[in-house]
Amino acid sequence: MGAWENAVAETFCATLKRELIEPRAWPTRKGLHPAVFDYIEGWYNVRRLHSSVDCCSPAAWEALHREADRLAASSTQAACPSNRIKPGRHPGREARKG
Repeated sequence: MGAWENAVAETFCATLKRELIEPRAWPTRKGLHPAVFDYIEGWYNVRRLHSSVDCCSPAAWEALHREADRLAASSTQAACPSNRIKPGRHPGREARKG
């Protein structure tokens, strides 16, 4: 794991501790477990804005990039000359015959 991945993980853990764990008492882990899940899946990934992704939520950032990738793939597919080659044919094979 590189330094960047470690820094991101450490930042997340510090944020989780500061925003969820420290503000209230957690007498048992049994109560904390669903709260951590709700924090991550209901707040941190979906609604909380992150400066590392242009002040978007991670879910919004991923959706934006998924759509951009889809559009790029469809425009590349339409523009790529190799997509006009008929199945079972290979460019240059005709030149080798004969």
